[in-house]
Amino acid sequence: MPDVMVAAREAHAAERAEAAGTAAVADENPPAGKSVTVLAYPATSVADEVALQMLAQLLTGSPITIEVLTNRALISELITAVQEQGSSIVCIADLPPSPPSKTRYLIKKLRAALPDVKIVVGRWAPAALADDDPRLLMEAGAAHVASTLLDTRNQLRQLAQLDAPAQSDPPKVAPIRVA
Repeated sequence: MPDVMVAAREAHAAERAEAAGTAAVADENPPAGKSVTVLAYPATSVADEVALQMLAQLLTGSPITIEVLTNRALISELITAVQEQGSSIVCIADLPPSPPSKTRYLIKKLRAALPDVKIVVGRWAPAALADDDPRLLMEAGAAHVASTLLDTRNQLRQLAQLDAPAQSDPPKVAPIRVA
């Protein structure tokens, strides 16, 4: 009987994915009982914050929880939250047409303080506003830069699968250098 339930769930997932224009991937979620918390940081505005709430809705029903910080939170508050919660994944939303320079700065600060944290950046926009090249953000230390919410959701699912067993280990903190 459980096989019938799994098959029905997979069929429903395939229908949803097909309707969204994406290919269904079998069991993209971490193993049952494993939960992954992703800290989400809106880079510049309330619009970024709202977009992260939309991403959280796309992950409803999965073992991935998105905790969205306010757009007024400082980078130091984000770093502290990652350390306290032991999160291994951070998602930054920075909607174009804003330049990615602030996000690049945020990534560098996160990477310096938390070298093991995986950083996913959402630069979600229609083709006319989308970035031509995400290399600058990748070179700064982002693990993935996505131009759609669905791509970000899929990337977070993939990272959550890889990180599920290690979620209990807190991220390593780089020593602070005093000049």
